[in-house]
Amino acid sequence: MISILGSLLLLAYHTIFRRADKSSRVASRLMLIGSGLAFGPSVLFWVLPGLLSLSTPGFLTTAFITAALPLQPFFYIYAIYKRSLGDLEFRVSRILASYSYLILFATGFVIVYMIAGQVLGYDNNLLSFSLLMSALLLAGAFLLQDRYLRVVRKMAYGTTHDPDHIVTLFANAIPQALNHQALADLLVKDMLPAMLIRQSALVVVGERGVRPIYATAIEEERLPAKQPVVQHLAETVKTYRSPELTPPDQYDWVRLALPVKLGEDILGAWLFGKRDPDDFYPLPDVTLLTTLASQIGVALQNIRLIEDLRQRADELQAANDELRELDKLKEEFIQNISHELRTPLTLVQGYVELMREGLLGEVNVEQKEALDIAFDRTLFTVRMVDDIISMQQALAEQMVMAPVDMAELAKKSLRMAELAGRKEQISADGTIRSRHQFELRLKGEVPLVMGARSRLGQVLDNLLGNAIKFSPDGGEIAIEIEPCYHRYDVGHSDLVPLPAVEISVRDQGVGIPASKIEHIWDRFFQVDGSSTRQFGGMGLGLSIVKEIVTSHEGFVWAESREGVGSIFRFVLPTQETFARVRKT
Repeated sequence: MISILGSLLLLAYHTIFRRADKSSRVASRLMLIGSGLAFGPSVLFWVLPGLLSLSTPGFLTTAFITAALPLQPFFYIYAIYKRSLGDLEFRVSRILASYSYLILFATGFVIVYMIAGQVLGYDNNLLSFSLLMSALLLAGAFLLQDRYLRVVRKMAYGTTHDPDHIVTLFANAIPQALNHQALADLLVKDMLPAMLIRQSALVVVGERGVRPIYATAIEEERLPAKQPVVQHLAETVKTYRSPELTPPDQYDWVRLALPVKLGEDILGAWLFGKRDPDDFYPLPDVTLLTTLASQIGVALQNIRLIEDLRQRADELQAANDELRELDKLKEEFIQNISHELRTPLTLVQGYVELMREGLLGEVNVEQKEALDIAFDRTLFTVRMVDDIISMQQALAEQMVMAPVDMAELAKKSLRMAELAGRKEQISADGTIRSRHQFELRLKGEVPLVMGARSRLGQVLDNLLGNAIKFSPDGGEIAIEIEPCYHRYDVGHSDLVPLPAVEISVRDQGVGIPASKIEHIWDRFFQVDGSSTRQFGGMGLGLSIVKEIVTSHEGFVWAESREGVGSIFRFVLPTQETFARVRKT
């Protein structure tokens, strides 16, 4: 008895007054708890009867002493060898907790029964009371057991975290970790402190080798730097590894290494070192960390996918910026050249025309034919230069909007196109005929549209010129104008049909291949881009059309069949629609 009391006093002194490490203090606390549970019932059965004048059967005291005394050596052995039990540790701790709970519960039940017997007397009333108390205490036993086990867990492991709560918090927070830094902050600032882990690291393997996502209280040179080392640690340290049983090496700080996997692929390893209070990882915590590691695997894969998408987006953005810069340089170069060429081309055109007319001297037939060819080529070049300059002006100038009668504007454009596109032929009877027949069709009363008259005229001129150029065998070229309704975005959830005017230019030319029709609005695009193409031009006419129509809150599209012809349609808002659209 004296040795037992001396042992208890030494444990109390060691726990309270000596500056022992946390692991030793936890072991001492466990030993004291075991001693208290072993001798507590005996002391109660020895003291309470004298204080309360209770009669206690001798066999009952003997039975409780016999049942409770083994708790002391059991707790002593558990405290000393806890970290060496491996997977058995969790089962041993559960058995000790359940057995000690049974002793405490039985002690409380007997004491309550003895007090009730003293007060009520051992008769039928006591029997009824006993049955009621038995039912209440039995129900309370199940309610109190989980709380008691948490208390024992705190004493044994030094922590009271709720695994289910941690898993729920982690599952809610992990979708927000969209990069490695956010994931590291979640683990270092939230998860590890909740489990009293002081030393930890997360390393991932990839094409660039092994790299750490975070490392807490670990020097970088002590982290695994090669994939085989990561795999070896993840395969050999799946459960707690006691530092006393670990040979000294670069990785002897690792108490636990969990593979971070996605399916069967190992993405990395989650490494754990020192931990408060006793540097120990029991099986429940290993199970919890394994669950978290599986979620980390999913998070790492999501981060990898996001990084790949961002990298591709950056590459596409860089390529797009480069293309825009090249396009800008191309436009600037062509515009500068165009301005430089316009003056000398105008002079050349003027002198060639004077020579053709014989104003600078007589010319023979052969010279006249050569001058006609030179004049046509010069005129073609001047038109290309004008297209380039027109594109520049369309982008730069501020358009003045006013009501425009598209029917009147179409008549004027058709007259000019007929003169410009006339291909004169002298027939046998000496008459002059044109290969193209121009026609204007108005369907209904056409309302006014809001726009810049000169720019809308340019749209019609470009479309008519395009129709003439791509109808080398002649045929009908018609402009059709009709009122319509078109869907506009005016701030509602759905597009709203509003009054507009649809204009279409039809030809019976060569048509456009279906594979290229979506590109005809691009600048400098040629349907036939070969060096031997039949039709010349810079590929700017339709691009100018789209720029102008779009700036008028309009829409333009094309329909075509090879060998049959093309229809170019564009829609312009009426005055009222234009004001409503611009207001939003």
